[in-house]
Amino acid sequence: MKTLFGIFATFAVMAAVSAYEIVGGSKIVDPVEFVGISGSKIYLRDQSISGMDFAGYVDFCQKNGLRTASILSAAEHEVVRSYINANNFRNMWIGAWDINHEGIYTWIETEKEMEYSDWGRDWIIGHDRPTYNCAFIGSRSGGAKFYDSPCTTSWFVPLCEARLVV
Repeated sequence: MKTLFGIFATFAVMAAVSAYEIVGGSKIVDPVEFVGISGSKIYLRDQSISGMDFAGYVDFCQKNGLRTASILSAAEHEVVRSYINANNFRNMWIGAWDINHEGIYTWIETEKEMEYSDWGRDWIIGHDRPTYNCAFIGSRSGGAKFYDSPCTTSWFVPLCEARLVV
């Protein structure tokens, strides 16, 4: 029974991945890997390369008709955290920055201030770093927490999102 459930779950995920809405009718060019689903949001990551800088991240999501990932709740965070922990993954860009006001992170896609966050201890200790303007979710110091980094850091993997079509 467990195996049958696993097969069913795999087909359900494959169906969900093929049924997400592409913004602006773009086509997926680069290979993406399923990360998880939360509500009407599907998270996908670039699987073709080992990392890129923040500008490359934004470009990757947009050129593939996706959005930079926003994590707006504990439930969404748990989906991404589970993926990171299950795959021993290190760091993934998320679509937030404090480029306009140091220490106040906003989501790129909506320009709204972060309401939900789970900043790691390293960020809380030294968050007032003017050259650290781009956010990522990383697995250091006890789980997948939010951190900031210079936007030129080039080894973080893009985490994008799309809206599920039901």
